[in-house]
Amino acid sequence: MKTGGKGMGFFTLGVVGLVAWSIQSPWGWAADDSWEPVNQRKIVLFKHSCKLDTEGREDLIHEAGGEPVMELRLINGMLGRISSEAAARLQGHPQIEEVIDDGLVRPIVPLPGAKKLFRPMKLDEDSEIDWGVARIEAPEAWKISQGQGAAVCIIDSGIDRGHPDLAGVYQGGMDFTGSGDLEDELGHGTHVSGIIAARVNGRGVAGVAPRARLFHAKVFSAEGGAPDSAVISGIEYCMGTGARVINMSLGSPDDNEALYQAVRQAARAGIILVAASGNDGKDEMDYPAAYDEVIAVGASDGYDSVADFSNTGEGLDLIAPGAEIFSTVPGGGYERYSGTSMSAPMVSAVAALILNVNPSLAAGQVRRILLESAENLGYDAGAQGAGLVNARAAMEAASSGFSLVSQSRSTPVLSGMRTWAAALSGIVGDATPINAGIEKPALRSMALGFRLFGN
Repeated sequence: MKTGGKGMGFFTLGVVGLVAWSIQSPWGWAADDSWEPVNQRKIVLFKHSCKLDTEGREDLIHEAGGEPVMELRLINGMLGRISSEAAARLQGHPQIEEVIDDGLVRPIVPLPGAKKLFRPMKLDEDSEIDWGVARIEAPEAWKISQGQGAAVCIIDSGIDRGHPDLAGVYQGGMDFTGSGDLEDELGHGTHVSGIIAARVNGRGVAGVAPRARLFHAKVFSAEGGAPDSAVISGIEYCMGTGARVINMSLGSPDDNEALYQAVRQAARAGIILVAASGNDGKDEMDYPAAYDEVIAVGASDGYDSVADFSNTGEGLDLIAPGAEIFSTVPGGGYERYSGTSMSAPMVSAVAALILNVNPSLAAGQVRRILLESAENLGYDAGAQGAGLVNARAAMEAASSGFSLVSQSRSTPVLSGMRTWAAALSGIVGDATPINAGIEKPALRSMALGFRLFGN
C-alpha cells in the first residue's frame, strides 16, 4: 500500500535543473528557508454531516478570527487565512472534521553527482520521433490509433498555445495562479504538453498521442510555486472537462489530507490519475504519486537503466523514459529536459490511447492494461514497478477485446485503500458550459480572480 506521514504539502516540479525561487507568490506565500506560510493559509474540512451553507461556513471562520478565501467544494472544504489560535478554535467545532495547513510547491534542484550524460536511441536527425517516444513503441501503436478525440487534463504551469507543434491541441483551461492567463512562464507545462500530444507534422517533435486533446489547469507561475489548494482546485476543474486522464508532473515529500481527499474523489469518479514519482533519488514516492489511487511513474534513461534521480520504492507502478527528453518549450522552440516530470506524461498519453480505442474501459481496467503490458527490464518492483510502459502492447491489449469481471468506473482496481475521512456534503454549484459539449463545476472565488480560457 502506498502510504506516508502527514505534514504540510510542499509540491515540487518533477524536472531536474530548476532554480529555487525567492519572491512572494500571487497566493500570498514566500519561499524562505523555513517554508512557512506568510498569511497562515489553512484548509478547513467540514464533516459530512455539516448542514451549513456557504455563508454559514464563512461566518464560522469569521467568528473564529479567520478570513475565508475560497470554497473547495470537491473536498467539502474552505480555504482561509487562519491563525494558529483561530485554527485551534475551529478544530474543536462539531461541524468541522479537520483544519490543515495549505502547502507550497517548490522546484527540485539537481542532486550532487547526478549523471549528466545519457545515451538516447540513434534516430535520423530529421525525424520528429524522439528516443523516448520510439523506446515505448508509440509509432507502432499509432497503427491502431493516434488518440484522436481522447483528452488529457494537465495540472502544471500552462501552455504555449501558439507553438506550431501544439496547433489544435489546446481545448481550454483555467488559471489558478492569479496571473489572469494561461501563458507558460515556467516552460514546464509546455514541455509536458508536447510529450503527450505534439502533432505529427514533419517538423519538431511528435508526442505519444499526437491527436489527443489537452486541457490545462495552471497552478505554477514563473516562480515555480503552488499551494495545495490550487492543485485541489485544478483537480476539480479537470474533472469537469470530460477528460478521463489527469497528468500531475509535480510532487511533495509530505502527505496532505486535503489533497488526498481531492485525489480520492477524482478516482471515485473514474478518473485515471498519473503522477511523477519524484527526482530526489530516494527510496520512497513523492505525493500525490504515493497515493494508491494514483499511477506512480519513475524515469528510465537511454541505457534502459533506472535514472539515478528517479524516486523508487514501494508504490512505484511503472517507469518511462525521462532522461534528455526532447519536447516543446514556449516561444516555438524545443529543449531536452530530464526528470520524472517527463516520464509521467508518457504514461498519461498511453492511457489516452487506450481509452480512445476502447472508451468503455473502467479506470481500473486501463490501469491493469498499463501494468500487464509493461516491459520487464529485469529490476525489482521497487525500481521499475511493473516495468517500462509499452504503448504498442497496451494498444494491442485494449483493441483485442480486453475485459475484466464487470466493475463500475467509480470503483477502480487499487492495491490498497485509505479511510475516507470527510466526504462531500452536497455543496456543488450549477455546471457552466465551456467549449463544445464540455462542462465544468462552477468554481467560486472570494479573493482570487480565477479565469477560464477557451481555445
